[in-house]
This record gives sequence, structure tokens and C-alpha cells, in this order.
Amino acid sequence: MSNTVSLKLREKLPVTESQFAFTVFCEDFIYLREHHISGIPKIQELVEEDGQLYVIEEYINGVSLKEVLDERGPLPFQVAANYMQQLCLILQPLHTLYPPIVHRDIKPGNIIILPSGKLYLIDFNSAKEAYGVKSRDTVLIGTVGYAAPEQYGFFESQPTADIYAMGVLFNVMLTGQMPQEKRYDGPGGYIVEKCLQMDPAARYQSAGELLVELRSGKEKNQSKFAQWLPPGFRSGKPYFIALALLWYALIIFMSAAIRSSETKELMSIPYRIGTFVLFIVMTLWFGNYRDVWSKFALSRSQNNIVKAIGAILWGFLFLIVMILMISPFEQ
Repeated sequence: MSNTVSLKLREKLPVTESQFAFTVFCEDFIYLREHHISGIPKIQELVEEDGQLYVIEEYINGVSLKEVLDERGPLPFQVAANYMQQLCLILQPLHTLYPPIVHRDIKPGNIIILPSGKLYLIDFNSAKEAYGVKSRDTVLIGTVGYAAPEQYGFFESQPTADIYAMGVLFNVMLTGQMPQEKRYDGPGGYIVEKCLQMDPAARYQSAGELLVELRSGKEKNQSKFAQWLPPGFRSGKPYFIALALLWYALIIFMSAAIRSSETKELMSIPYRIGTFVLFIVMTLWFGNYRDVWSKFALSRSQNNIVKAIGAILWGFLFLIVMILMISPFEQ
């Protein structure tokens, strides 16, 4: 069984831009037809006629996530996180293309759920290829509330626009309300917060990066207090905790082992404290405590090599600064 969807160009676009947009628009659907992605309805046929593109695609017999939320209200965290992971798996191959394909209209009404629990993402009418050469989107495309700030004309939409919408979606699934009405602050709330950052560079940079975060389960089932535990303790895994205890004990021992002459013993106390703080700061930094890397250039890059280089460079800079600060107390 199939259904037919009629797609039209937006009349407000200039003629030359409309022609370009229509070409890219068609190319997106051609790609989806030739490269079937699990979780996206199969495209059976594409027909272009009089400036319109008709898409004949597989019919998905399920209920929309909007209907589920309207009927049941907020979902349990594990269910919502499972839907988020499935959505990431759908978007991941699109976000890794060059240029990436951005859906730009992720919302409960565009998500179909089968009785088995499998999720489908539909309605790619707003999808576009992100070339990264334009400073802004030409027109608002998407749904108010779910559309990222850049879709209002501040920047050109990149995969991070989908990440923003997924943050709104995650919040709605967990609270039943939009983020501006009620922001989810339970376990895993840090994921919602990062998705909803105003600056696209401060969000997860792709569905793949968000998927890694969701799968890692970091802080998912932890209390707010546990989320502030230092590196090594938040995982809850015995061997990590044992190694962390050993490391922090070593830091204390090395800091306390600093000796000075009796006449200058008091002067060595600030140096011991400074040394202890230095080791702790380096531990927090290289442990990416509270996702601190995302606040600094390079270390927040999507490219793992650039991210590692950034983390090392910033860590080295912090080390030099700390050494300079405590060196006057050295005996």
C-alpha cells in the first residue's frame, strides 16, 4: 500500500534561488530513493510535473508520536531515550553525508511508531542539503517551537538544527510540555540542555554524537548529586571507582609528601595545597568533567582528532598557568 505526497516550492523564493532549491530538493529525494535508510519510508517513485514533485512512498501503518503523547502523556525516561536512539540511527547516515541532509522539521507529528516499537521518520518536505556557504536560511522552514534559532534566519541550517529539534522533542516526551513552559531537569537532563543551546557550536554536532551520549548512559539513572561526582565515580563501575580511589589517594600522597626545612614549613603548606589543586584541575579537565570541553574552541570540535588536539593544548595551557601560580611558594 502506498500514499502520494505533493510537494511544492515556496513562492517567496527568488526565481534563481527557487530553481537551485528545487534541484537540491529533488536530489535529496533521489538520494533517499536510491539509498534506503531503515526508519524512513521507502520511496517507490518520483514524478516531476509543472514545478511540482510527487513522491510515491511506502505506507507506514502505525500511530504518530503526537497521538501517543496526547493519549498517554509524558513517557518513562527509558522509552523516550529508546525513541531518541532510534531517531539518531535514522539521521546519522544523513548527517554524515557531504553535504549533510538536514530534516529541519522533527516533531511528534512526523514520527510514526509501529506496534513493535519501531520508529519511522516521515515528511522530508523541509529537508535540505547543508553546504555551509550561506550565512543564514532564506525563509523559516519547520515548525515553530521545534525549529532551531538558525531556521529563523540567523544562520544556515546544519545538522545541529536537527539536534535542537530533538532536544525539544526529548523534553516534550519527558514532560509533556515545550521547553519554554517546563524544562526537564531529571536524570539525563544534561542531554536536553546541550541540545537546546542557542549557539549551534555548543550542541551535539550530529545525530551520531548524540547517539554516543545516549548509549553511554552517562548520568542517566543518577541523582542530581551523583551527576556532580568527580571523574571515575559517576560510571558506578567498581573497577573505575577503584582506579579513581587509587588516583586521588596518589594525588593526596604526592601533595603531602612535599617537604621543606622546619623554618620554612609554614611556607610549604600553600605549595602543597597548590600542587593538590593542580592535579585536581588536570584530572577534571582530562576527565571532561561536566562536559567542560564543549565550552572551549577546538576541544568541542566534531572531529575527534581536532577535539583531542584541543584538549591537549588547553590542558597544557592550564598546566602552565597553574605552575606559574604556585611556583612562588616552592621551596
